[in-house]
Amino acid sequence: MKKHLLLLCAITMMALSSNAQSKQIWWGYFNESDASNLEYSGYLGYSQACTIDAAIFIPANHPIAGTGKIKSVRFWLGDDLSCINGDLTLWISESLPTDISSADYTQKVSKWTLSSRKNEIQLNNSYTINNKGIYIGYSFPINYKSYPVMGGGEDVANSFYYRVMGREWENLSEKGNGSLALQVLLDGVTLKDNYVSPSDFGTSYILKGQTINVPIKITNYGSQPVTSISYIISTNGVASAEQTLSVQSLAFNTSTNVSIPLLSDAEAKKYVKTFTITKVNNAANEATDNTASGSLVTIVEKPVVVPVVEEFTATWCGWCPIGFDGMEKAKAEFGDKVVLIAVHCRDQMSIADYAPIAGLTSTYPNSIINREQTTYPSASGLKYYINQQLSNKISVAEVQAKAVWTSAAKTSILIGANTTFAYSEDKGDYGLAYALIEDGLTNSAWGQANNLSKKSGYESYSFWYNSSSEVYGLNFDNVPVAAWNIAKGVDGSVSSRIIEGYTQSFSYEADIQDKSLIQDKSKLRIVVMLIDRSTGKIVNAAQTNIAEPGTTAVDGIYSSVNVGETGRYGLDGRKMDTPRRGLNIIRMEDGSFRKVMVR
Repeated sequence: MKKHLLLLCAITMMALSSNAQSKQIWWGYFNESDASNLEYSGYLGYSQACTIDAAIFIPANHPIAGTGKIKSVRFWLGDDLSCINGDLTLWISESLPTDISSADYTQKVSKWTLSSRKNEIQLNNSYTINNKGIYIGYSFPINYKSYPVMGGGEDVANSFYYRVMGREWENLSEKGNGSLALQVLLDGVTLKDNYVSPSDFGTSYILKGQTINVPIKITNYGSQPVTSISYIISTNGVASAEQTLSVQSLAFNTSTNVSIPLLSDAEAKKYVKTFTITKVNNAANEATDNTASGSLVTIVEKPVVVPVVEEFTATWCGWCPIGFDGMEKAKAEFGDKVVLIAVHCRDQMSIADYAPIAGLTSTYPNSIINREQTTYPSASGLKYYINQQLSNKISVAEVQAKAVWTSAAKTSILIGANTTFAYSEDKGDYGLAYALIEDGLTNSAWGQANNLSKKSGYESYSFWYNSSSEVYGLNFDNVPVAAWNIAKGVDGSVSSRIIEGYTQSFSYEADIQDKSLIQDKSKLRIVVMLIDRSTGKIVNAAQTNIAEPGTTAVDGIYSSVNVGETGRYGLDGRKMDTPRRGLNIIRMEDGSFRKVMVR
C-alpha cells in the first residue's frame, strides 16, 4: 500500500500564479514555525566521538519537488557547536550512501561558518531533480558526547534517516523522532490549481451497529487554497454516493485531517476501504494520486485489552530514572491489567533476543505502547496512555496464556496460548511472540546513571533527587531475560484462516538453558503477545506465572496445559520418538492435537 507524505513546511513563493513557471519555494517535511520548539540543548547525536549522518528522502515523481532544481539547503543545529570536529558535508544521492564521498553531489561547509539554530547554504551548483528519487543530507564528525542534530514535529514518511559510528542507516521517520529539521529551496516548480492527495489510513476497528469517524490526512499540492472536497468511499470495490465536505482554507503544501464517518458492515469481517477525492473546490481533482486505502474491521463484541508498554532504558542513561519511576508507578496502579517490559539497551541487562525491537528508538528513556504509540515514560505519560488503551482500544482478539515447567530441572517451559478472534478473515497475518520477564534483577557492580541528582525541578523524584549521580544496589523489575520471535511472532502459531468466535490453541516449548541473565526462576513470568505481522503492532497480550512441573492447577486454557501426550509427529506425518527442532504435532491423552514449536 502506498504511503503519501505529510508535507509541512514554511514557504516563500515568488510569482505564484495559476500554473506559472519559474517559482521558488522553500520546501521540507519540517515546519519552520516549529523551530522555536526544538530542543537546542540536545536532541540526537551520540555518546562518544563519531561521525553523524542525517538525511531526508524525496520520492520519484514528487508532485512539488520532482520538476524543480535545488538551489539552497536549510538545516537547524543545536547550541553546542564546539562538539563539531571538522567540516560539514552537504550531499545529495540517489541511494543512501555507505561512503558519503560516493554521493552524487557533495559540498564542504566550513565548521567555522556553522551557526547554532538555522543555517542556510547555497549550493555551488544547482541540482536538477528530474523526477528522480533522491536523498538530501549532511554529515559531520563530533569529538565528544553531544546531540546537535535537530528534529521535531510529526512523524512523517521519508523525513528522517540517521546513522552514527559507521552503522547501518536507520529510518527514524516513524519512531517518534518527528522530521529532520531540513528544507530545500526549489526553483522552477510547476503547480496545478486543484491538486489534493489523501494518505493511506491504516486499519480501524468498530463494533457492529456503530459509526466511527476515521481521520484521513489530505495534502494540498495545488496553488489554490482548498475550501471543500468531494469524495467517494468504496467497500471491497463497491462505491458509495459522492459526498462533499467543507475544509477550512487549506493552503498550498499544507496538510490537515478530515473526519470521514464510516458505518460498520453487516458481518464481523475485515473490509477494504478506498477513499477517492473526486473534486476540489467543486472542480475536478487534478491529482493523479487521488485515492487512499485502509481497512475497517467490524467485530461483534469487545475483547479484554491488555496493553504492552515496552520502555527503552539503560544504566548508562542519566535521564532513565524518570522511566524507572514511571514504570514503578504504572505497576503499582495497573497491576496485571498492563504488561510492562523494561527493554535494556547496550548495558548489562540487554539481550540479543530483544535486538529487533530495541532498534525502534534511538532516544532514551522512551516507551512505545503496543508498538504504535510513543510516549515519554514519565508516570503521568504512561498513566494517560495506558488509560487510553484500557478505555478506548478495540482489539480484534483476546489472548489467554498458561505456562508450566516441563521438568524439575526447570530448563524449559511449555507455554500454551488460546487466541479468540472477534471477526473473520480468510487471509489473516498474525503470530504469537514470547518474552520471559524477571523482577528483582540486581548486581552490586551495576550502577544507574542519575541526572536527577540535586537537579532543580526534579525534587518530586525524591529518591533520585536525594541520591548520587550514580546509584548502586538497585533491583531492576520487568526485565526481559529471554524472548522468542519477538518482532513478528512464531510462524504457524496463528492460522491465516480466522473465524469469529473460534478459539485457536498453540503451544510453544521454550528452552532457557543458555539464558545467562536469569537470576531467580521463582521471579519469572511469561508474556504472550499477538502480533499483526503486516504492521508489527501488538494486537493484544496476556501474561502468566510459570506453574510447577506435573501440576494440574493450570486448567482453563486447555483441559490442562500439562496433559500427557500419546504421540508426536512431524509435519510429514511421521511419528517421532523424541522432540525435534521445529514444529511438532502432538496427540494428547484427551484425544486433542496441539502444535508445539521446539527450539
